[in-house]
Amino acid sequence: MGTITKEKTNIRRMLRSDIDAVISLMGKIGEGESSIGRQDLVTINMGGPLDFSFICEVDRTIVGFVLARLEYLGIPFVQICCINAIAVKREYQRQGIGSQLLNKVLDLCYAEGISKARAFIDKDDFELESFFKELGFMPSNILSYDVNFEYLEVKPSTRQL
Repeated sequence: MGTITKEKTNIRRMLRSDIDAVISLMGKIGEGESSIGRQDLVTINMGGPLDFSFICEVDRTIVGFVLARLEYLGIPFVQICCINAIAVKREYQRQGIGSQLLNKVLDLCYAEGISKARAFIDKDDFELESFFKELGFMPSNILSYDVNFEYLEVKPSTRQL
């Protein structure tokens, strides 16, 4: 496959009607298993005022997407564009589509006066980390700690701290 030029791609805001195609694409990228479900995508409220998600089409077929959303985080609350996922079909990777998608998100942030974007990346995904660093993202000073309730022996409300 030749290089895909910017003129051959159509990047647009994601719509609810794109949900099935995005889930299908995630299944192809994830070798048959999508880590994103229909409920996840409906929750984003695509097309709503907080949605910053985009898709990339080549010949009217979705070949990539970025899921991003405006959040109000911290104390005091600060507007942050949270980038939750980005994916490009394997045969279209390394052709600038991911960068085009992310630049659309960042352009929208700029247009809306949002001064910070944050990408959530698995700490072991060095390739994705490198991709974001190339686009100017730097490690945050925020640490994320999780608790998985299904593994606790006692209900959270009965735990003693």
